[in-house]
Amino acid sequence: MKNTDIIFFDNTDDYSKYDEAEQAVYESFCESQDWTSINDVPADMVWDEISLQNEAEWKYFSDAFKRLLKKHTFLITGTCGRWNGPCEGGNFITDWDDFRSFIQHLDTLKIYEQNGHFYIEVYHHDGHDLYELKRLTDKGAEYADRHCFAHNRALHRSIMKSNFFSALPHFADFIYGKTHETRPA
Repeated sequence: MKNTDIIFFDNTDDYSKYDEAEQAVYESFCESQDWTSINDVPADMVWDEISLQNEAEWKYFSDAFKRLLKKHTFLITGTCGRWNGPCEGGNFITDWDDFRSFIQHLDTLKIYEQNGHFYIEVYHHDGHDLYELKRLTDKGAEYADRHCFAHNRALHRSIMKSNFFSALPHFADFIYGKTHETRPA
């Protein structure tokens, strides 16, 4: 099986987007601005284009994820980079506000799927975080409810390790359909 990353959102390396965004700005405005070469494109217009692209990708991802959150409860677990070393963490995600509060401290993030696994890789002033998000099955939701959806590592590990309690979200299948190859343009 091929290891394919399907990237839903990534603002971790906006510099790598510069040349493509510069070309897009040039093609859109060269005639109206009387530019004779791509070198005439002001850098601030390129960064504005990258920002607009990031906003569009975020909106596309967040709208789709909000729809999925209306159907399922999720558990996110992983490690948080801290000034004194990595720390395990996790939380139940029942709605968009739960997810947003979980990532609000982050400077940049990459949200992607690899073979059905849903990962969130983030960077912030203290380091690097890596989380995996899984969908709770009906049995998993019942199990978590019996434990009051506790913020407890043992509970989180039990759910994440059991295919009776959790399942891969296959987010790409949800938003693109089962026949996707890459994200639509």
